[in-house]
Amino acid sequence: MESDPVATSPTHTFSQGRLPWLLRLANGCGRTLRRRGLWRQSLAPDHLKAIASRRTRLYDWGEEPFEEALTVLVGSFEAEADLTPLGRLGLKQDLLRLLANRLRMQAHFVHHSAIRDEHIERPLFIVGLPRTGTTMLFNLLAQDPAVRSPKLWELLWPLPLRPDRKDRRVALTKRLVRRMYWAVPPLRAVHPMEAEGPEECLLLFEHMFTSIDFAMRADVPSYLGWLLRRDLEPEYRYYRAILQLLQFQHPLRRWLLKSPFHLFDLPALLSVFPDAAIVQTHRDPRAVVPSFCSLAALMHRPHSDALDPRRLGRQWLEVLAAIMQRSAEVRAQAPASFFDVHYRGLIDDPKGTVERIYDYFQLPFTDAMAAGIEGWLARHPQHRHGVHRYSAASFGLTDEQILERFASAGPVVPRSEVKKEF
Repeated sequence: MESDPVATSPTHTFSQGRLPWLLRLANGCGRTLRRRGLWRQSLAPDHLKAIASRRTRLYDWGEEPFEEALTVLVGSFEAEADLTPLGRLGLKQDLLRLLANRLRMQAHFVHHSAIRDEHIERPLFIVGLPRTGTTMLFNLLAQDPAVRSPKLWELLWPLPLRPDRKDRRVALTKRLVRRMYWAVPPLRAVHPMEAEGPEECLLLFEHMFTSIDFAMRADVPSYLGWLLRRDLEPEYRYYRAILQLLQFQHPLRRWLLKSPFHLFDLPALLSVFPDAAIVQTHRDPRAVVPSFCSLAALMHRPHSDALDPRRLGRQWLEVLAAIMQRSAEVRAQAPASFFDVHYRGLIDDPKGTVERIYDYFQLPFTDAMAAGIEGWLARHPQHRHGVHRYSAASFGLTDEQILERFASAGPVVPRSEVKKEF
């Protein structure tokens, strides 16, 4: 008799996300130094910009505004996040990386004016609330030899750090991934990442300092509220410019892009990419909300000492339902641009799901793509890194609360799918 892979796989929950003793020791030393005034790690925007300019020897920030977003982000982290010493250092290094990237990209835009002429034709976007199968579907569609999906290493560094030296971006990204999984081992099962694998383009929005990724590091309600109220069309224009930059370096036929949080502002996406083809994934919110809360709680661990699971549950229930409601209103006006995929259907018939997507958007489904999908599925069985366990109760929620809040947010999944999953 064959063993059940789920029953024999290790189980991971957000409560297992305690930091290794070495990191706890480093945080303790950092707190002592900070109390004695010996370790400040300033996050002041002007200070960070000066360091980035000094490191890159570049000073042209371009015309795209970003100062307001950076100021709101830093202010929220300073006032609300209760960052650990290592969390503060990590945030500072990330902000410096992003500012340096902006300077390098601006220099490239100036020296290569043809970048802005790159035509991005009919990009295929995967959207949908987080934990609804977007990552799996993204990897399946990325098996098409005719598409280009951004790799993690180039999302972190769109341009080489030193053009006159060996390109170290892949090696640096592999090191970052190893460190992340060492610091929080359950993340490997909850959100697997590969340095040279396709990754969601939400990371490009970090260069505008308008990314929900920042709100997953710590409790920053001021920043999150500001972000939810913001018209992101300027950010989507800069996002398109970065895609043009990547395309200029490596020509392609068609972009494949993915982020759950494109649902944040679909009008902005469709304004900047009017010919976009959009696949939206769906799953019962009773699974989506606690699963995402568990991921967010794990992301908090390396960055902040303040983790209140009940507050986190209330916050993300409201945010996810509001995003769903906002997207449903857009869907009512532009139904032809969208194709719906339901989580259980994707799990049960992944290859058939991809074929239906390609048929809907009149794209060629080739033998090479079919072979790529079969190979990827064989190499990536579900639960290969363990089983992610979560519950609404862990975050002070009930299934009834979740369903009630989503009731006004538009269609979620057919009742038949709910029965299969629960």
